[in-house]
Amino acid sequence: MNKINSLLFLSLVLIVFGSNSYSQNRPSKIYFKDGSILEGYGKIIKDKVKFRVSKKSESQEIEFTKIDSVLLKYKKKMHAYALIKVAESDKPMILEILVHGPTSLYVKTTRIDDNGFEQSPPFIPKKNRILAIGPDLNDEFYIKKNVDLEASYYWMGNPLTESFKKVSMDYFKDCPSLVNKIKAKEFRQSDFIEIVLYYNNNCLL
Repeated sequence: MNKINSLLFLSLVLIVFGSNSYSQNRPSKIYFKDGSILEGYGKIIKDKVKFRVSKKSESQEIEFTKIDSVLLKYKKKMHAYALIKVAESDKPMILEILVHGPTSLYVKTTRIDDNGFEQSPPFIPKKNRILAIGPDLNDEFYIKKNVDLEASYYWMGNPLTESFKKVSMDYFKDCPSLVNKIKAKEFRQSDFIEIVLYYNNNCLL
């Protein structure tokens, strides 16, 4: 094999293994609705968790309907996922939990690999979750207050239609101090996680 062919082969290997790395088994912890807990290695595949107690043990598929939440480790950080009822969907969706509290914030990140297949989470975290790092990544945010039965799509705003500022001020209109901070631009679109945290910590007393 000459030098050029060797380089081409190496590049192909890096592409293949790089695209598959998103769906590898990762350290995980599963919290079941019956109160039991499983620790091991797993990955989310559609509406199931493919789980194994150790890297060498045989895997099993667990229906997400039996799970309260699942933690998957990526780059020393645990990412939490749960099955959430969403107003805009006919069936519950598996969403990553960004904020858990009286008002919870969720995200669904869709990543399409080079072959056109949707990959399982977790994905490479974005420095700023609103700004896409490539055409193959797409974030959809959902928000839910404890009094709500379903989460709702959290519209990040479009300058041509309705702004994030207007949507947020309307959603959190029961908290005047937060509305004033959004209006004064103390909280901007990139601060959407901090907005939910502020609401939970300061507006429900």
